[in-house]
Amino acid sequence: MVRAYENLFSNAIRYGAQGKIMEIGLELENGEAVVRIRNYGDPIPAQDLPHLFERFYRVDKSRSRDTRGTGLGLAIAKSMIELHQGKIAAYSEHGRTDFVTRFPMIAPPNHAELKE
Repeated sequence: MVRAYENLFSNAIRYGAQGKIMEIGLELENGEAVVRIRNYGDPIPAQDLPHLFERFYRVDKSRSRDTRGTGLGLAIAKSMIELHQGKIAAYSEHGRTDFVTRFPMIAPPNHAELKE
């Protein structure tokens, strides 16, 4: 999981450099642990969003030398998150991009059951 979030953080820093801000939010939502990583800058075009997690996919192919990306970081993050029964999605509009991960929460054991 560390590698998955390392990839998401470095992506936010690399491609959201214009905004100079990265926000990380944690919350419990509908029985899921939700982590949001937000950066500001040029939005990702809508036609690219469905492909972001594909291996070797790059939104701006001409920038690959500038950012030194291979197009593997998000694919690796998605794979690791899914191995832990999680989900990942990306949203981008109005100068901000959010990567959102969701993991089902495990219910704590029922204390009444422990006494039996």
